[in-house]
Parts: sequence; structure tokens; C-alpha cells
Amino acid sequence: MPSVNVFLPQEHLAQHAPAIPDFVADVTELCIGVIGASLDKVQVILVPTLPVLQGPPGSIEVKLRAGRSAETMDRFMAGLDNASQARFGCRPRIRCFASEAEALFARN
Repeated sequence: MPSVNVFLPQEHLAQHAPAIPDFVADVTELCIGVIGASLDKVQVILVPTLPVLQGPPGSIEVKLRAGRSAETMDRFMAGLDNASQARFGCRPRIRCFASEAEALFARN
């Protein structure tokens, strides 16, 4: 944890392919520096999609353990928004889903 899934149209990812490593580094740093995750627990997945027909050009979904303040999560989401704008030129929909440790069952 955290698991960051980035959904962007395949053509958009292809156009911005050189920026992908920098974006992954930005997201990893946000996970470590803002929400306090360990490097070995951070997972970033880029999911190419078909073109978005309605709404923002993509989305970012984050699954993480609960326990962060609203202010911390706001800084984290602002950082994700800024990284996406800087690296991909778009503002995706961002959603974070926190789970209590007692309700989270995971492996690897």
C-alpha cells in the first residue's frame, strides 16, 4: 500500500511516453514524502484505456490504508494533480479509497 492506478487513453500515454518515468518518480515521492509510505510498499500502475467519452481525460485511483488527515490527503491529491498536469498535460479525476487495517486483507 498504496496502490496508485492511473487510467489514461492509450494515445495520450503514447504521446507523453518520455514523461512516464518522471511521473512515476513524482507519484512515488508523493507516496513517501506526503503520506509516509515505504518505498517497497508503493505500487504505480499505468492502465491504457480507450478514449474517454465524457468527463476528464483520465482518472487516478489510489487505494491505501486509513489514518491520514484530510489536510494530508488534500496535499497528496494536489500533488497528483500537479504531476499529471506537468507530465501529461491533463487534469484527471482523482479518487482515494482508504481502508482500515483491520478490514484490509492483502498479500505481496
